[in-house]
Amino acid sequence: MASKDGRETALAFSQYLLEKKAKEIKILDFLGKSSFADFFIIATVESNPQAQAAADHLIRSVKNDLHLTPHHREGEYKISSWLIIDYIDIVVHLFMPEERKRYDLEKLWHEAEMIDVIDEEPGINGNN
Repeated sequence: MASKDGRETALAFSQYLLEKKAKEIKILDFLGKSSFADFFIIATVESNPQAQAAADHLIRSVKNDLHLTPHHREGEYKISSWLIIDYIDIVVHLFMPEERKRYDLEKLWHEAEMIDVIDEEPGINGNN
């Protein structure tokens, strides 16, 4: 992926997660700094059903809209507090709140440029 296209793709992935009410979404941009991925997307989900819904929606939407399928998935939907969906250049991490605090990937990968993804849906934060 070219850098502009990769960032736009990561932003599209983030929007799919927002559609399933994932929170605290951050994109970590590793372009030119890593050999393992160009972007990490980190998001918080509140329950196993929400994690499953967000992951399924992401995978389906990315396949339908962007014609990409995951290379690998980690984590059991019904019991895992951390799901990973690996698209090679973009790796998505869905965390339960406790696990996100425990692993603190944002701190671990502090050298990456961090992009906060904001839900700009009307009615959120007083915007109408």
